Amino acid sequence: MAEEYSYRTSHDHLTGLLNRTGFIGAIEAHSPNPELPISAGIFIDVDRFQRFNDALGYANGDKILRQIAKEVSMQSRRNEFVARLESDEFILFGSYPTVDDARERALELQAAIEFTQIHKSIEMQITVSIGLVLVKDSTLEAQTLLHEGAIASQLASRQDRSGFALFSKDQSDQLTTALSEEFALRRALSNNEFVLHYQPVIRVSDGKIVGAEALIRWERPGVGLLMPMQFLPGIRQAHLSIELGYWVLDRALQMRKSAEVLIQHHELDEFGLGLNIEAESLLRSDFANNVRQAFSRTAVSPRDIFIEISEDSLASGDIVLDNLKQLREFGIKISLDDFGVGYSNVIQAQVFPLDVLKIDKAFFPTSGFTERNEQLVGDVVRMAKTLGVETVAEGVETEEANSFVFKSGIDYVQGFYYSAAMPELEFWNWVRGRNAQRSSQ
Repeated sequence: MAEEYSYRTSHDHLTGLLNRTGFIGAIEAHSPNPELPISAGIFIDVDRFQRFNDALGYANGDKILRQIAKEVSMQSRRNEFVARLESDEFILFGSYPTVDDARERALELQAAIEFTQIHKSIEMQITVSIGLVLVKDSTLEAQTLLHEGAIASQLASRQDRSGFALFSKDQSDQLTTALSEEFALRRALSNNEFVLHYQPVIRVSDGKIVGAEALIRWERPGVGLLMPMQFLPGIRQAHLSIELGYWVLDRALQMRKSAEVLIQHHELDEFGLGLNIEAESLLRSDFANNVRQAFSRTAVSPRDIFIEISEDSLASGDIVLDNLKQLREFGIKISLDDFGVGYSNVIQAQVFPLDVLKIDKAFFPTSGFTERNEQLVGDVVRMAKTLGVETVAEGVETEEANSFVFKSGIDYVQGFYYSAAMPELEFWNWVRGRNAQRSSQ
């Protein structure tokens, strides 16, 4: 009984590895080896593990954890031991002749652990990020090792995938800065510091305004207006994309509802509002239902909303496809953003339920149009017509680019040539001014 109790308290029930308590005990019992003076804690975090849990369910998440435990255990050597610290966090501890040997061992382990998991025909590449802590045996202390490992792991995980970070005091300060930025972003969400600006969309056939794309900005106190590229990477690192996405949806629906009088006043025969949704939201099985609930709170017609998605979203499998089908059946239109002419784009445009292809601004340079430009855009337009979807030219900035669009067969256009994205009041003033200008011609 005593042995059984001791085992249960020192080992993880899911994987059979040492748990945190067992790991601390093993460190305290560790005997220094003069021939291997450098001890290393190799901290292993499964990349995007929460997304796998959300998409596949916790039972399948547990299968991934057991597979990771198996892979790490198989890779461990005689002078190393492995533990699962919590959730998707593992550690391999060992001693090595030099710092370079320890670093090489960590990178070797990272490469060996990566594998492909298949679930309902979806292939998922499982990768890990590594935080490495080096310590001389004479100064080894379990709690310090775990604390420094947590910092290194955080820094590694903040890289996109397969991150690697070696703990140092400078990196500890770097993490403090990153956490301070994360706090600022969370505060921004709570205090409504984010705002939406609106860029008009023009119908090519008659030059009329038919809608807008809602684009997020951050009015950061003491700093000023920040563009998405200045804060969205931090949003993703802090795992706030889903929360911010719902904020954008709610705010855009409020704008569309309150604008009904202005739409009639300016005699706009239609006004669609485009919203950008990130892949992380589309990977949630409850996303479509949550969107429907948001519409029920505002009574906005789904036909007046476009959800804009990236090519990365389409590469994420059946859950994304199911969400998009549900949204489209509900009446929402689906736009594929930054569309090019690559093979994967073409395949996805045929498989997924799309209504609009937004042709990437790279195809509309500020000057110097070539026959190749015309051919590429022409191919996209012809394919779109075959698929029964409409086309939008993005990022049109010059008279030359605009003239090209109007001769190309593209349905709609947006870009700085017409206007940058504007705050809501300024947007409606722009609409009034454009309509007055067109009436006087």
